[in-house]
Amino acid sequence: MDIKDRATEICLQARDTELDNEVINDCDGDYNNDDESQPVNFEAAIASMGPPGWYQILQIFLMTFNFIPVIFINMSYVYLGMEPQFACSQINESAWTRENHFATNETISYTFSYKDCEIQITSNTSGTYQDIGTMACTEGYTYSSGKHTSIVSEWDLVCKSRGIAEMAQTVMSLGWSIGIILTSAFSDKYGRKKTVTIAIFMSSLSELGAAFSPNVFAMIAFRFFSGFFGSGISSSTLVLGAEFLVSKHRARLGVYIGLQWPFVSMLLCGIAYGFRDHNWRELHICLSACCIFPLLLIYFVDESASWLFSHGNYQKAEQILQKACRFNGLNFDDVVNVWKNLCNQECQSQKVEKATKNYNILDIFRNKKLRKCLVVSWLVTFTTNISYIGMYLSASTLAGNLYLNTALMSFLEVPGCLLGLIVLRYYGRRFAVIFSMASAAVFLLVSTSLEFVDDKANTQHIVITSTVCYLLGRLVISISFNINFLYLAELFPTTLRTSGMGLCITGGCLGGMLAPYLVPLHAMEPWLPGMCLISFLIISSLLLSKLPETKGSQLASKMET
Repeated sequence: MDIKDRATEICLQARDTELDNEVINDCDGDYNNDDESQPVNFEAAIASMGPPGWYQILQIFLMTFNFIPVIFINMSYVYLGMEPQFACSQINESAWTRENHFATNETISYTFSYKDCEIQITSNTSGTYQDIGTMACTEGYTYSSGKHTSIVSEWDLVCKSRGIAEMAQTVMSLGWSIGIILTSAFSDKYGRKKTVTIAIFMSSLSELGAAFSPNVFAMIAFRFFSGFFGSGISSSTLVLGAEFLVSKHRARLGVYIGLQWPFVSMLLCGIAYGFRDHNWRELHICLSACCIFPLLLIYFVDESASWLFSHGNYQKAEQILQKACRFNGLNFDDVVNVWKNLCNQECQSQKVEKATKNYNILDIFRNKKLRKCLVVSWLVTFTTNISYIGMYLSASTLAGNLYLNTALMSFLEVPGCLLGLIVLRYYGRRFAVIFSMASAAVFLLVSTSLEFVDDKANTQHIVITSTVCYLLGRLVISISFNINFLYLAELFPTTLRTSGMGLCITGGCLGGMLAPYLVPLHAMEPWLPGMCLISFLIISSLLLSKLPETKGSQLASKMET
């Protein structure tokens, strides 16, 4: 009997027979089917296979390559948009002197001093020096690293044009914010794997288009689409990975994915360093080629069996379970009883039609419980991103080599991920995020307060202490940055999971868009950015305590009423 016939037989038997009220235990022994009103949960089938085997390890390993384009799109601006040292290009001084010198009996000579955004002119009349004014950089600018090493130097995005380059990152975040909603809804309706495949291809195409942009505004437009499709890669991959595992193993997934950021960021740093003396377009083409690489591996990644089951595609879901059993060296007959019971539950309760119902994003707002989760999670994601990215951008002003500094900043996240794994294992997801934000608030408070200390005898000690607290604050906020997405995936049911995550991540996108403005805010009042972040961190921590802990709980397949 083939799989299709078996699935049909199961559903027919369920309509004619009573359900057996037997207990179905997962590897923790906490799943049972005694309560007929209990929502049907596909995670029981995954749990019946025991601890993650080679199938889950291979699937998740292949999926982690999807974060190469995600991280490259987010972090490449550090190198593509860097502002090298510059000064006004030299003008024809002799021609200027002939045009502006008036005939007199005195000998007059002119000295030209080339500044960043102006040329200062000083006259020497018989030994008497006089500052006669300044003039604009009529001949353009000269850059220390060459004309085409970044978009700033190629299109002269300095002085009066300063701020246009930053739009490339801001518009990318805008595209990410819009894309996360639309691609998440697409993922919930048409599947995780299909969404990831399309998003990887389109984001790579957009990055390649940016490399051949004729002007900065075309480049900004391509960056919008890079962010739009990059968001689809990120959210769908996170959900796909989470749905391969049971609750107690998803914490490790969150930390493992979190480790991709520092290591891929260091890879990006190495590539950028290799192209440091080349045209920025060549660097962008290389990054685009790297972004398309995961598309070669996505063929070997399976669709989420949980998504297939929740949408009534029992045949394909069973095929994936059988494949997983073969890879893990298990006998599918040991899993089939759980699988049959799940199908029986679905058919007996007449949820076959409901399973194929196309839920949409508005269902989250109609449900009181999900609405509460959405509001708090949105604020937490906003706070995490504006703190994480804002502290990174502020730290970029440190003296030293750009490539070395960014590599060190990326490496700081590694101990943060390991610390997050310890907190997750013993205390749970919600506590880990609260601990991260509360600790970051404390370190930021100390660092900001030290700026008011005026002790000349210990100035060096104060600066060192303030810097250490600042770095520690960024280290602990990286815990929330990595774990928060895992927590979000467990708050929403399968049919609305990526839509719920997508809405929450829009808060993170808004935080990423506002983060660059913390730097000029610091120039106005040094304490203001720190106090803003501290306020957000404290409020978010308090509100998050009102949401449920998801440690040990199974992923909900359907929306509860």
